[in-house]
Amino acid sequence: MIKHSKQFILLATCLISACSPIKVDIPESKVDLDNLEFEQTKKAKAIVSLDKWWEDWNDPILTTLIEEGLRENFDIAIAKAKLLESRANANLANADMGPTFGLTANGGFHSTSVSNPIEPALSKVGFNVSDDFQTTGLTGFAGAVASWEPDFFGSKLSDAKAAEYGASAQEEGVHGASLLTSSEIALNYLYYRYYQKKIFYAQRTLSYMQEMRRYLKGRYDVGHVGIELVTDLDSKILAHKARTKTLPAQRDKHLRAIAVLLGKKPQGFTISNSNRDLFEHIPQAPSGQYPISVIERRPDLRAALLNINARASQVASAKADLYPRVKINFLGHNGVVEINSDYLANPSAFGGLFNVGISIPIFTNGRIQRNIEVKDAKLKQAVIEYDQKVLKSLSEVDSVYQAQFAINEQNNLLSSSLVVQNKKTRQLNQMYKLGNKTLDDVLKSKIEASEFKDKILESSLAEAENLIRLYKALGGGW
Repeated sequence: MIKHSKQFILLATCLISACSPIKVDIPESKVDLDNLEFEQTKKAKAIVSLDKWWEDWNDPILTTLIEEGLRENFDIAIAKAKLLESRANANLANADMGPTFGLTANGGFHSTSVSNPIEPALSKVGFNVSDDFQTTGLTGFAGAVASWEPDFFGSKLSDAKAAEYGASAQEEGVHGASLLTSSEIALNYLYYRYYQKKIFYAQRTLSYMQEMRRYLKGRYDVGHVGIELVTDLDSKILAHKARTKTLPAQRDKHLRAIAVLLGKKPQGFTISNSNRDLFEHIPQAPSGQYPISVIERRPDLRAALLNINARASQVASAKADLYPRVKINFLGHNGVVEINSDYLANPSAFGGLFNVGISIPIFTNGRIQRNIEVKDAKLKQAVIEYDQKVLKSLSEVDSVYQAQFAINEQNNLLSSSLVVQNKKTRQLNQMYKLGNKTLDDVLKSKIEASEFKDKILESSLAEAENLIRLYKALGGGW
């Protein structure tokens, strides 16, 4: 017995000393970020905290909506629930590395009555004996069971690491859900305010057109103009009403979308009016942005990097299947049988069992190697996908920056045009007062100015919407 124990200890010592952590060669990224800078960020001058970029808009209502959405949004809640699931799986994988221990016990009671078959014969010869035999007794058994599979070659450790990386990637999913929620609330809020203002401009334009019709109708009544001018204006008024008929529905669609993003019922949901005109106070694009900072901030890229680590751990786990597995089992028990009888003894016993098993994969028909190849291919795929996402993100940031500056310049030109148009309207109004122009000339100029304002509003919406996209591209908002 001593000889076998020494042999086992020697074998175990050799196995453990020969074990080394399984190394996995992760393919290198083909995207070189050394000294890389964005091409379109040089014009950016504003200092913005991307974590809460909405505060830079100085709109208390927008800030309140986004912060409430980050607390109550269902997409974020779902992502958090998935995170709990991922963490539980990671804890389960870690728990699988330790031993298991259990207790077993059972007990019983018995009572037996056996008739004495020779009692009549013995009674005839003068022996007084009992008619039958009575026995009662108790039985009991208790035991302890334990087992453990030492992770000499890191199979379970690799599985646990893969699960932990998966949980961390899911945490980035929570960050991504927060990023999308903040940007979606802001976009819907912008569109809601846009349609509010567009409806106001449309109503003012309609009032100018109706005033012009009254003026032309009066001139027609006295024979100064033909009826075709009135008819033409009637057609334009009807067309204008048709174009603007759907504006309230479009406005309310975004209002309901905000309610859903906040986890509220869309019916009856309202937003207070704001004294601040968002489209006249659009913040400047954030400065100080570099590719490496974007990669470190964006949740999708962070999750992709964690996915590479998870895939590498899965490769290590697959390679560990090439090595022996050791399992240790122990069973200890104590039993007792107690019989209340003059004819039987009361035996009891204690016993134990300890065994160690080793399984060595000698022939698997290539199953282990094929599994390693599958996991390795997924690792290479994860690296390629990461590189692709990095390149797309770098392209997206420069494109959105360039568009932001272009739209801003467009707005400046449109604003300059509006200044000229307003100057023209004032001049025509003065000439009308002097009798050199008719009222319809002044009203036409006012309608043109109102249409200019509508174009500026559309361009301002494009600038504000693109700025939200820029925040998303930079990974801000979580």
